[in-house]
Amino acid sequence: MTGDSRKKKMVKKIPYFKISQLSSEYLVTKMNAKYLIEHVDFEFRFPYRNSRKDIQDAFKYIRDLEKKTGVIAEERERGIQRRTNLSRINSIADFIHENVDKKSLLFTTPLVLGVNLYDDEDGTKLVSEKIEENNLELDEKVRFTIVDGQHRLLGIARYFEKYHISDVDIEIPVMLLPDSDLPQATRVFIDINANQRKVNKSIVYDLYSNIDEEEYAPLNRIKSVVQALNENKTSSLYNQIKMLGTGEGSISLAFMIDYIKGEIIKRNDDFDSNRFLRSLNRYLSAFKAQFDEQVWRGVFLKTTGMGALLLCFMDFADGDIYHYEERDSDLQLQTNLLEISAADLEVQGTGKKAQEILKNRLLKVIK
Repeated sequence: MTGDSRKKKMVKKIPYFKISQLSSEYLVTKMNAKYLIEHVDFEFRFPYRNSRKDIQDAFKYIRDLEKKTGVIAEERERGIQRRTNLSRINSIADFIHENVDKKSLLFTTPLVLGVNLYDDEDGTKLVSEKIEENNLELDEKVRFTIVDGQHRLLGIARYFEKYHISDVDIEIPVMLLPDSDLPQATRVFIDINANQRKVNKSIVYDLYSNIDEEEYAPLNRIKSVVQALNENKTSSLYNQIKMLGTGEGSISLAFMIDYIKGEIIKRNDDFDSNRFLRSLNRYLSAFKAQFDEQVWRGVFLKTTGMGALLLCFMDFADGDIYHYEERDSDLQLQTNLLEISAADLEVQGTGKKAQEILKNRLLKVIK
């Protein structure tokens, strides 16, 4: 055996204690920021590639992030984290720079990280509890995924990169979720960011697809309908929905889901998403065909107009969510819409009140 082959692998030891809450356990510890930056997988959720521009924007974002922080980042079809706000990362870096010499605390809230206890490839144990020493031993191959706190860690990485820092490190409190798979990590993320601290609702709804449980199925079926409306080139809403709270459209995923669930689906949890998709798209297409492009975009591709259309869907459809599944009903609706003028669509104000006014004007054509 050569000296290299007998070289002992690097193992990092850190103090920890275990927290038990109901049927779950997690570990609380501290780690150096530089160590974490080297061992965290920075992955960002990006399941929507509707156009070449989408892909180019994703690549540009990754290049900008890597240039600013020095980390390696990837966009993933399935994941938890949204893209970080680059200006916020830069602000965190400046905040550290301005306060590094002051006697003030920088980061008191722990990062929440998922970690696999065993290597997926060879079964090597990556995290060992040394209870008698009150230490965790971390194998050099261990990798972490961020459940909460990505802006903080990337802000520190930006600080090191922007100010050419090599001789300063920062200890960070860390909460470790042992062997947290994607559904478990997603539930924790939603609990932290939706139930305890607000995050863009479209991101939360989009994440539900990570959890394969019956209670999430109805919402996921609605989400699949909205996603199809946004991605299908024959759809009346093609590329007009902000799926992750960002994008060129004026209508958000959360808005569409809330209105479809609250005004159309209601308690019908077992609906057929494919049939409903055809029905809803033909209903919306009938309005799009009736008016010129300027009216369609100026009125109905806004929250007031789209809200009004979704509010009166069940009235137009005689209470049947599949009413417009067949093209004959679609044509009948177009005939009824001939009585609507562009002046009827002019509504002052915004919000639910304006949507109700427009809804009532639209309903006049079936009375």
